[in-house]
Amino acid sequence: MSDESGAPRSVVWLWALRDRCVRHGRMLLLLSVLQLAVGAIVTGISTIDSGETGVRLRLGRMDRNDLPSGLTLSLPRPIDEVVTLDTAEVQRLTIQGAGGRLSDFVSGDENLVRASLIVQYRVIDPGEFLFATEDAKNVLEHVVRGAFVEAIASLAVDDLLTFGKSLAQESIRSRAQERLAEVGAGVSLIAVNLQDVEPPAEATEAFRAVVDARARSAEQVSRIESQEEQANALARAEANRMVRLAEADATAKVQSAESSASAFDAILPRYRAQPRQTRADLITRARVRALGDTRIFVVGEGKSAPIDLYLGRDGNR
Repeated sequence: MSDESGAPRSVVWLWALRDRCVRHGRMLLLLSVLQLAVGAIVTGISTIDSGETGVRLRLGRMDRNDLPSGLTLSLPRPIDEVVTLDTAEVQRLTIQGAGGRLSDFVSGDENLVRASLIVQYRVIDPGEFLFATEDAKNVLEHVVRGAFVEAIASLAVDDLLTFGKSLAQESIRSRAQERLAEVGAGVSLIAVNLQDVEPPAEATEAFRAVVDARARSAEQVSRIESQEEQANALARAEANRMVRLAEADATAKVQSAESSASAFDAILPRYRAQPRQTRADLITRARVRALGDTRIFVVGEGKSAPIDLYLGRDGNR
């Protein structure tokens, strides 16, 4: 050890540290290397939360884009780097004018209309979303806004204010999704909703009057159609009743004819065997049926008591 006589305490302490490092240099070097190795290994361990997907970069280039949630092992930094992105949550984007106002658009019939749009989307390819474009959210907004303008320009303002709203929403979603797939934005559009669609303030009353008139017209048409349907139902019911009555009458006549034919078939053998007797019996039976409830009174002139006349089998008494 160096001569410590006359040296300050701090200098003595530094000399002692120097001498210790000289004696234990290899041990300190080994500990330093071990510490660096442990630190490097730790930098290769990443935690991916539930609902997130990890993207691993190797030497600055994407190596994997589908690392699942949990612990994942990679090469130490700066060789590997893991970036995580939420792919389970449905995110929301609002398309509107400056200051949160409604955006102005020109409809297909060259009318001015104001509207805003809410887009719900989800990241389906984190690699594309993070690295295919410089700013995926900005690309998404511009693509959806372009499809928004095209959809509004393809419909009349009356349609946008009434039943055409759903058509516009589907048109915006399909057009925007197709273009996002072309640029590789890595997102899927879940829903597109026209939040507000209204004419300019100066024309609001006129548009409202037109909408009310159309609503009244539709109501009248619906009422007339209901009355027509009711009249048709009554006519069909009456026609069905008449058909049933005709069918019942036809059935009765057929049954009567069949009964008469059966009676004739029953008499025919007897008539062939005894025609005169059978004819006489039939005539008598017919007379009895015709005159069964008939009584004949013969009153002579000046006579008060009636004479009951009975027409027997031969027609004489």
